[in-house]
Amino acid sequence: MLVVDALPRTTNGKADRKASARMVRDVADQGDDATCTSALTGTGRRLLTIWRQVLGGPELGPDDDFFRSGGDSIATIRLRHECAEAGLPIQAMDVFAHPTVRRLAGHLDRTLADRPATPPTVAGVDAPTLLPAQRRLAVATLLGERTPQLGLVQESHEYEEELDVDALRTALDLLAERHEVLRTGVESGTGGFRARTEERVTVPLTVRRADGIGAAARRELARAHADVALQEGFDLSVPPLLKVAAFELEPGRFTLVWTLHHVISDGWSWELLQHEFEILYASLRQGRFRPLPAAVLPLRELTRRLAQSPSPAPSREWLDELRAVSPLALPPTRTGGDTDRAHVDWAVAPETDAAVRGVAMSAGCAPSTGYLLAYAEALGRVCRQSLFPLGVVSSGRNVDIPYIDTAVACLARSLPVPVDLSGTSHERLRRLHRHLAAVLAQDSADPDDLLAGLAPAVRDPAAAFVFQNYPDALSGPAPLRRAPAASWWRETGSEPLALVCHEESGEGFHCRLEYDPAEVSVPTATVLAREIRRALDRLAAEA
Repeated sequence: MLVVDALPRTTNGKADRKASARMVRDVADQGDDATCTSALTGTGRRLLTIWRQVLGGPELGPDDDFFRSGGDSIATIRLRHECAEAGLPIQAMDVFAHPTVRRLAGHLDRTLADRPATPPTVAGVDAPTLLPAQRRLAVATLLGERTPQLGLVQESHEYEEELDVDALRTALDLLAERHEVLRTGVESGTGGFRARTEERVTVPLTVRRADGIGAAARRELARAHADVALQEGFDLSVPPLLKVAAFELEPGRFTLVWTLHHVISDGWSWELLQHEFEILYASLRQGRFRPLPAAVLPLRELTRRLAQSPSPAPSREWLDELRAVSPLALPPTRTGGDTDRAHVDWAVAPETDAAVRGVAMSAGCAPSTGYLLAYAEALGRVCRQSLFPLGVVSSGRNVDIPYIDTAVACLARSLPVPVDLSGTSHERLRRLHRHLAAVLAQDSADPDDLLAGLAPAVRDPAAAFVFQNYPDALSGPAPLRRAPAASWWRETGSEPLALVCHEESGEGFHCRLEYDPAEVSVPTATVLAREIRRALDRLAAEA
């Protein structure tokens, strides 16, 4: 603070802010370096030494702005590394919020004493407990030795924006700092599976600039790169279980390909992460960076609250009927087939969608129950069974924990429902609805404990049902301009067969039948997709 007799004025008599700033700088610059730094704390003096080394400016003072002195996202990474080595752990957002040595030192002096001790980066030490969904996915992945690896997710979006590699790198660093799950892996030991969390990680980033070939050819290169990334998979014990590739298609347009393992994020969380990434990238590109609000429910707090959250006693009717069903027997197919996940996509006519939902609601059931029934009826016809289990994927967020809808983690889980195709469509709908309610009520329970004693093929059915209904909070204009028609996604699911019902941006409701060609033949998948469409039409006709 500089005390003066009067503030400088402009010719109009208003306070001259620029002249005032120069007065402060002139006073700060007076005297030798020892005088300037003597007012700094020990933290500040250590920071200033690092600051000068990283930026290559021995003349820099405690009030020189990091970014105005030549700092960028790459320099931020080096600064964080050097500070960590000196026992001054900082985050990238700290540098943005406190871009001078004096301000950053003050921030660290105020907060370091209140920060929990940084856990050592030794596997399994002070790491968060694995969530049940994470453990089940890890088991399926590690036991199912195949290529591509089970549990992988790929998503690609094309942006009508300039590719700024520094902004991209920094946005990824900020995401990894913000969400512990992005710094977490899973390893196995004598005591079972446990989490391995690192203090900091760098998300692998591949960048390909436009080199004269056309945008269409660049898209093909991006898809070929994605195919290789899917084949490579991840070592689950080595975080981050996420990698990104950026392909510049032409000036003002680029595509991003994300590859991750489901063990770190479910679909709900992935929507949140994508939204946060776009906000960060847009603000960094525009030079108007603002740190995101602190996560309301970080991973460790979420894990603690879930462990303390009581689960109601499971429905006896649900469990009794599960014990009475026979495992779903998919039609036999040749072994050793293609291991790449395949799918059949189709759009549901708006009038059909409205009618199916209407019939379900008229029976007092959730709208998703209509699609679940159509899938169950199609499976019954193709597999020639009337009593069988069917996995239903829940968001894992039907728990009385405040702000769980904002949590970024792998919470989604699949629990079986018994399918009984006897009776009228309304009777089938009501039975399925009761079983859906029983499943959703167990979102805080450990499936392994809940389903103990059931046959493995009943506990983990061969077919699963996913009804995506992500939060409305993400609706509205996106921070970045996407080219929706160019977006795509794919998964290597842990079930041989899955029906995913989802809203396609601007294109209405869609169904996607995913299958593993090594276990489900292409003709079987084609017939099943046809039978699902017919079942939806039959149900819609009852409206």
